[in-house]
Amino acid sequence: MIDLLALEELPGYPGDPKREKPMRVLVDTNHRCAGNNLWSARLAAWVRANGHELVWEVEQAEVLLLNACGVTHEAQDHELALVEAYRRRLPGGSKIVVFGCLPGIAPERLRGVEAIGFAETARLEALLGGTVPLESLPAASAGAPIETLKTAKDGHLRAEGLLVDGWRSRLPFLLPSLLAYALPRVRSRLDRLLVELALGGRAHLEIGSGCSARCSYCLIRKAKGKVRSRSIETILHDLDTLPPEEPVALVADDCGSYGQDLGLDLVHLLEAIGKHRPGIALDLTYLNPAALLTLEARLFVALRSVRLRSAVIPLQSGSATVLKGMRRDYDPNEVLASLHRLRALHPETVLVSHLIIGFPGEGWREFFRSVATLPSYDFTAVFAYAPPGRASTHHPWDRCRVFGRLAFLTLVQNLWYSLRLLRG
Repeated sequence: MIDLLALEELPGYPGDPKREKPMRVLVDTNHRCAGNNLWSARLAAWVRANGHELVWEVEQAEVLLLNACGVTHEAQDHELALVEAYRRRLPGGSKIVVFGCLPGIAPERLRGVEAIGFAETARLEALLGGTVPLESLPAASAGAPIETLKTAKDGHLRAEGLLVDGWRSRLPFLLPSLLAYALPRVRSRLDRLLVELALGGRAHLEIGSGCSARCSYCLIRKAKGKVRSRSIETILHDLDTLPPEEPVALVADDCGSYGQDLGLDLVHLLEAIGKHRPGIALDLTYLNPAALLTLEARLFVALRSVRLRSAVIPLQSGSATVLKGMRRDYDPNEVLASLHRLRALHPETVLVSHLIIGFPGEGWREFFRSVATLPSYDFTAVFAYAPPGRASTHHPWDRCRVFGRLAFLTLVQNLWYSLRLLRG
């Protein structure tokens, strides 16, 4: 772990600024993404390692370094609104640098700012200067070292240490929140679930980046490219920098793709981690359901040596027809059966899914098949389909249809989560 307050121990850190005039840099990020959290922690550590000052107040910043999400048009709009909000408050002459997925996916939307993608870290190093390369820092971070500022419309909200992006993410929990005020047992269960969903209470450890899937709606490959796995030895080395008592989230664009470029797979990594630190509490930040089916037998054996706290296994749809159109290569019923077996072995594990509503070919029958998957997960994040590069479908009836389905699904989520929390 890089201690942001004690970076003098880093090799090559002389104790003096690396520039004649060190810069005051503010780092912000999309806190709902584990990868962004980890990258932003590394960026903040790198800023300090090179003699610059890390600040939290907008008015003090000479450079805004925003690690921006761009996987959906809605996310892009959110980040651009954040940029404009910062632009209004930053001192004159300040520089705005947008880093991460957004520059790789939609650079044409970033006018008047420095846009730097993941493959262009050399440009970032040249911009701020210094002698400590970004890649020399461990791809691991304990806790949540990045502070946040409430600056943009529908921006970040800090509440009891949890970071939640906007009011829409709270809609599925309106009824459970009301019950929590009256019933302490519901509050404790709800708090635990929200901590998991807000990426709280855990360290982050990158195991790789990129994705081998070719989903028709996804832009991750455009931003990150093909799978690039870190070696098991390097991962174990970075694991040793983290506090032994802290749960660790394994971060990748798809944990299920780990090792494909090394002749390995996720099971080999979990076996090594379990042998290196038996009983460690782990979170899988994203596991393609196809990998779950392929690795199931060996995966369940490997999980005996670790404690799986949570896993994001995004089904995306309960309809095989819709999944075929998405180019998602698995049978939803087989995935749900596998989740049932996983739940039997690890009943304490928090399982999270994603659903895309309004995808072409989704009728009411396909929609209700997606609704029927809710009980298999502890939480399901719901997204309205938008074609890559567009905000949404343009036909008014289609927009009304999708809105109606989202409203119905939110109602079902409130009822189901309330019942589940009451039953424990």
